[in-house]
Amino acid sequence: MPEFNARSLLKFDNSRVAVITENGEHYSYEDLLRYSDELSSCLKRKSLIFNFCENNIESLVGYLAFAFEGHAALLINSKQHFSLTKSLIDKYSPDYIWINTEQKKYFSCQKVVFSLKGYHLLDMEQNTVSALHKDLSLLLPTSGSTGSSKYVKLTLNNIISNAKSIAQYLNLNETERPVTSLPMHYSFGLSVINSHLVSGSTILLTKFSFFQKEFWSFLKNFRATSISGTPFHFAMLDRLGLDNLNRTEIRVITHAGGKMNPDLLKKMVVFCDQNSLVFFSMYGQTEATARMSFVPPEKLKDKLGSIGIPIPGGQFELLDDASNLIVDSGVEGDLVYSGENVGWGYANIREDLSNCGGSGRKLHTGDRAIRDDDGYYYIVGRKTRFIKIYGNRINLDDIEDLIHESFGECACIGVDDSIIIYVTSDTKIAEIKAHIAKITGISSRVIEVRFIHKMPRTDNGKLSYSELEPTHGY
Repeated sequence: MPEFNARSLLKFDNSRVAVITENGEHYSYEDLLRYSDELSSCLKRKSLIFNFCENNIESLVGYLAFAFEGHAALLINSKQHFSLTKSLIDKYSPDYIWINTEQKKYFSCQKVVFSLKGYHLLDMEQNTVSALHKDLSLLLPTSGSTGSSKYVKLTLNNIISNAKSIAQYLNLNETERPVTSLPMHYSFGLSVINSHLVSGSTILLTKFSFFQKEFWSFLKNFRATSISGTPFHFAMLDRLGLDNLNRTEIRVITHAGGKMNPDLLKKMVVFCDQNSLVFFSMYGQTEATARMSFVPPEKLKDKLGSIGIPIPGGQFELLDDASNLIVDSGVEGDLVYSGENVGWGYANIREDLSNCGGSGRKLHTGDRAIRDDDGYYYIVGRKTRFIKIYGNRINLDDIEDLIHESFGECACIGVDDSIIIYVTSDTKIAEIKAHIAKITGISSRVIEVRFIHKMPRTDNGKLSYSELEPTHGY
């Protein structure tokens, strides 16, 4: 039995409403616990379960039954292309999969051992696979929609410590009604769920997107009190009109998932100030169970563009190129975070799940930052080849690999919400764009494919990305 489980964590009046779905169905905390108990009781030994996630009650129950009851859940976007899913199955050899009726057709030979509403637990009948570390509870993808096999290894302590820190600085309680404007397989979206579950809140659970009228009808009908989004979401909300928020009961807005355009950020801050809304701007990474810092709302005007201060229980430090601690303000260095929410390294295959060694407690973020005299941090650059598309972190190397497999040489660069792909053949530009959009689920609107006669390379033969177009931001 793990140190924590769903029943020991959710110690609220069991009759309290925990979830309201887009269909108007109400589920109490007791309902969640009962369904979770029924599902977890069907599992043999400590198991790895692929949870094909949607923002629905079945996926949430699966998450609680697997991650909180002594097993390990690997979260997958249920709409992910099946070829990518098959690759993950080959590499991780899950003991079970938790999947909806429509996708079950791909696994017609597997035995159904439990069903709940529209989901089914399938036994993959794995007999000789690597054991799982006793503390491993959750595997979250590091890279958006590319189907990368690289997952962050997380324990219950990582999950719960971060959830409680977030609940503390957001002042969450039982009166909150957050609406799920982000998918639960995305670390930010999942942390919204976690932080409100540990606070006894009522979660408004919907698959409708930020940009559908049904989402806003649901939000209004069931009196949502908070909404969360990435820079992309708030850019779209700005186009729709921020005044739409005044026709709701929203009182708290949280932003993470990338750097917001300074003009839009300022506009959001002013709007919230004028309309008595509380706005939190935050920074985080999946490797730290989603959130590592925040800007107190009262400091936003003075610290515009800052990622803020560490969350309760967390700590930042800056290191120079020789890994020496930087103590002076205004000096750029590598940003390192430490805290109980930091995961235990990465996995690419099943064999990587037998240990929880690795980073643990300390995370080298890959970002460059400075600290001001008041202890507030500002990102000034990025060391890694990641960008964010609509808040989802995308590894540009993964995009290159997908193109290489079918079309040959290419080079990918980008900034947040924009990918540029260079190819040396001008006959398949449209085909490559369509292929990447289909396989990854990334909107074709943010993908541009360009022809180049010859790839620029350094003296040692590596691609010289700096000769294509520079990228910045974080």
